[in-house]
Amino acid sequence: MLLLSNVPIAKAEFSANWELQILGVYQSEIWGAGEFLSGITEFQRNEAGVVEGRYTMNEQGEVVPGSLSQCQSLEPLVMHCIWQDRYGTGDLELSFSEDFSRFEGYWGDGNTQPEFPWLGSR
Repeated sequence: MLLLSNVPIAKAEFSANWELQILGVYQSEIWGAGEFLSGITEFQRNEAGVVEGRYTMNEQGEVVPGSLSQCQSLEPLVMHCIWQDRYGTGDLELSFSEDFSRFEGYWGDGNTQPEFPWLGSR
């Protein structure tokens, strides 16, 4: 399990294009069904230049795919996205480390605030 408790998540001044630094693949751990599920989380830019992504979770030997859309910067190093997979849809809030090597996030379904961990590193 990856925890960022000791990794400083800075709120320093960053250029307006800090979001470009998050692009790429992260090994991830997503809390679901009472345990952490390993997988990947990938961020990319679409044709319009907007950040979006996809992810997978390894659940009992099956790879469950999902998508991330409507990703928006809330403040430097903090992003909000909408996740969607076969289980539903909801909010995801992510905080990135200053070197963009890790993120710590929390997700919730459409009826709850984000509270379940979603962690990544590369």
